[in-house]
Amino acid sequence: MRTKTILYNDEGYAYQRVSTKDEKKNVVPIENVPQTADAADLQTIFAELIGNFNQTRSCRLVREVYDGKKHYKVVAQNEGTENRYFNLLRRTENSYKCSLYIENLKDNNDNILWDVSVETPIYFWIGVEQNSKLPYVLEIRIDSTPLGALKVIPTSLKIK
Repeated sequence: MRTKTILYNDEGYAYQRVSTKDEKKNVVPIENVPQTADAADLQTIFAELIGNFNQTRSCRLVREVYDGKKHYKVVAQNEGTENRYFNLLRRTENSYKCSLYIENLKDNNDNILWDVSVETPIYFWIGVEQNSKLPYVLEIRIDSTPLGALKVIPTSLKIK
């Protein structure tokens, strides 16, 4: 079991990283936060991307991320539309195809993500629910990793 918590000061800057592995706890002060970093994790980037897509129907986004240890740039681009079968819907659907590249901005190549996504994009497809007009992720795919292809498929969709 692993956890990582980033603590932020009143100005919104990260100042401490607390990580645990099983029952061991490690507290590390965070210094030299890159001034250009405007996000703290990849999940926040995806949330922002879907929020922007809801307003603009575009995947375009460039953000620098600093998670308290790694500093990287995320670039999302439009790849057009694609009509194909999706497991979540169990039917063919017209969707928006997007690509995501992640560029390491430090010399800390200790993460498989750098090797995979600097040259090979992470693709994802966004659908739009007919009644609410809200976007949702249909599939995320990396065609080639050291472990083979990787595909993430949602199993349910709930609109409130």
